[in-house]
Amino acid sequence: MATEDQTTQSQKSAESLAHRAIEDLALEADSSVEQMLRLVDRLHRAERPKPEEAVPIDLGKETTAPQEKRLPRLDWDKCLQTFPVLHPKCKREYIESFRLLRARVSLAKREWAAGGALLQVLAIVSTSSREGKSFVATNLAAALAIGSDEKVLIVDLNPLSNELSSSLGILKGPGVSEAMHSGQWESSVRQVGETNLYVLPAGRAAENRLDGIDFRRVPMLLESLRGTFAWIIIDGPAHADSSDAELLSNYADANLLVVQKGVTEFNEVAQLKEGIPEGRLLGAVLNNQTLKKSKSWFRRGE
Repeated sequence: MATEDQTTQSQKSAESLAHRAIEDLALEADSSVEQMLRLVDRLHRAERPKPEEAVPIDLGKETTAPQEKRLPRLDWDKCLQTFPVLHPKCKREYIESFRLLRARVSLAKREWAAGGALLQVLAIVSTSSREGKSFVATNLAAALAIGSDEKVLIVDLNPLSNELSSSLGILKGPGVSEAMHSGQWESSVRQVGETNLYVLPAGRAAENRLDGIDFRRVPMLLESLRGTFAWIIIDGPAHADSSDAELLSNYADANLLVVQKGVTEFNEVAQLKEGIPEGRLLGAVLNNQTLKKSKSWFRRGE
């Protein structure tokens, strides 16, 4: 039986560990808006490569012979249109919103890891295509990559609209479909400027909507990507537009629901939640809402 001194010492040790964990989480979450703005400014001061210029990337794979893999870069001007938080004139409230969202999902990742669960593949979901799902997906991915040593990938798995691939001007190049059929994703991924943000477009699936993407192969593709990217953000179809959206919700480690005031219907949200496995709804983002009116725009899932 433990003595009173041993019990007290154990309690103090536990409290010390708890305080240290809280401090670590606070440091991770407390990335100021000013710091994020400075990092964005640094990106714009850097010399810009030409579009599609090949750049090296450590793919994190062991090879029998030393070799350097190279990925093409995207047109920077189109990147600024697609990822507003990277723009030097981005509104401060946007920076603050996605800084906060980044802190919340990063904190959730650590909490999941502490419980023995993996949070790496995050699907951004919505009931319809009018709620700003792609806007949240692209800017969250960019926010996670800014100033980070970890690689972040956003995957366009929405052949119905191809909003991401279209805005970046990469509709006709290789993408998801080619990566799944060849088993080699390296030739399909592109880098966003000098950042650790990468894009896997829909590819030629966008040209043939009848064939589209074979969603049954998505789990194998995701597994092949896990070894290289710390975050894999999925921008898929809205649940009202395609039955494949429910499949993606099951393939992802977690789902982040995007809703918009005056657009999202409660009964549609209830139906969407039924298709998400228990424990995999990370939370909800209220899009197009001013922070001054509602600071609780991100809520944890139940």
